Amino acid sequence: MRVIAVTTIFLGVIAVSFVVFFSGGIGLAELINMNAKKSANPCGKLVLDTETGLCMEQSVWDLFNNVIHPNLQTCADCSNLPVPVISLNNGTQTSTFAVYLSGRKLLDWVTPGLTADSIVQSDSGNVLPPGSTSAQILRVTGTNSIRYLIPSEGQYFQNRYEVLSPQKTTEVHYDIVKKTGVYGSAYFFVQAAQPHVDMDAVTRSFDAIALSESRLANLSKPDPYYVLAMPYLIGGVFGGEGDFYVGNHILEANFGGEKYSDMFPTVLTQEASHEYVHDLQDKMNLEASYTASFWVEGMADAVSIFSGFRTWNDVGFGTVLEPGCSDENGNASEPHSLGRCVFKHLDQEHYLTADFFRRLFHPQGQYPGLNSCTSDFSDPTCISDLTKLLTFLTGKDMRTFVQTALLKAPPTIDPSKCKLGAECLPQSQIEPCFTPPKKCSPAKTSVKCGTNNGETYLCQECKKGSFLDSSHHHCE
Repeated sequence: MRVIAVTTIFLGVIAVSFVVFFSGGIGLAELINMNAKKSANPCGKLVLDTETGLCMEQSVWDLFNNVIHPNLQTCADCSNLPVPVISLNNGTQTSTFAVYLSGRKLLDWVTPGLTADSIVQSDSGNVLPPGSTSAQILRVTGTNSIRYLIPSEGQYFQNRYEVLSPQKTTEVHYDIVKKTGVYGSAYFFVQAAQPHVDMDAVTRSFDAIALSESRLANLSKPDPYYVLAMPYLIGGVFGGEGDFYVGNHILEANFGGEKYSDMFPTVLTQEASHEYVHDLQDKMNLEASYTASFWVEGMADAVSIFSGFRTWNDVGFGTVLEPGCSDENGNASEPHSLGRCVFKHLDQEHYLTADFFRRLFHPQGQYPGLNSCTSDFSDPTCISDLTKLLTFLTGKDMRTFVQTALLKAPPTIDPSKCKLGAECLPQSQIEPCFTPPKKCSPAKTSVKCGTNNGETYLCQECKKGSFLDSSHHHCE
């Protein structure tokens, strides 16, 4: 190896640099070319996003450039943008609310929830949804500002700290900040001046989620994560509550507003722990076994709760459930609520263990009948596959659990069908036979398993004139 000092004179200042020549023949021209390439690509194995100036993972860069940037349109020097007018509590004094992202006007966003009565007074630019008369959370497209008519200075937003003042403009400036964790990265959409989110602490919690939940899935190493953490003002643009598993290890989590984030500092951890389970479901290709929304969503909450990142109270199921599936408002028809109900019942009966979840992430067979499940669990295909799955997960006969915990009332049996040699269980209540139940009593008629069209069923034979009771185990 030879080292040659190269002296360059710039305006009388002598600068000495050292060029290293290896025996392989790397010369000065090659070294300069290598440095130029390095300067052109400062992100190394990552990809430079020119709009944000951030070095991104390829999948994240793809999402930003194909979805985020096209939807969150911004402009630096656009003027004469339309400004809708909304009155609050019959106010008459003008106050403007304007939103910016990365120093540019944000042209697609969602209005904050209001604590005041509101009426849309004018929308000549058609930037609000067609026919809008009330301003309770509306998507705004084509402008970065709204002119509110207020009665006096005050806080009119539910989850935000901004104060609207007469004859003044309240500007909200968001930036995108990247934090790198051990197992992934997080992209925070925050107000640079006052983030109201402890980004370093939250990123550490994302690492804890990846480690704990991947371990529960029996993975050899944590699956990577890329979290986009947004206020609802921005995340709401992408629909729903702003919490999604996008695919390719990307999660979107919504922290509401800055006031909401301060009130519930674990909100991002809770949401990410749920969405990360969907990433694991994707990685484990669980769609091959079950696709029912209630089961997929209930599993995500159950894993999050078992891992310690949420509680049943956090998801509206804090009280002890009575038989049947409903949430605390008496309804479980929505997939999240129905899934939570099933797993809450399992938790109440102490079935949720680490072994249960390992089996849950590594199922055997397919369970298409789950797609037929509704809140009353009346469909026989649903009952059959749900019972099969729960029996596999717990290693126990779960027929009694399904009948007594998930059904609001035990099934009725037609006594006329309970004759010698007849199948006591009507077609709507046939269940797979895992192990023969106890013998019938007091009629002392045997209980056996039989087959029909290649499938195994629980069959009851009762003495003529005796009937099968509601437990399905006794003839009377």
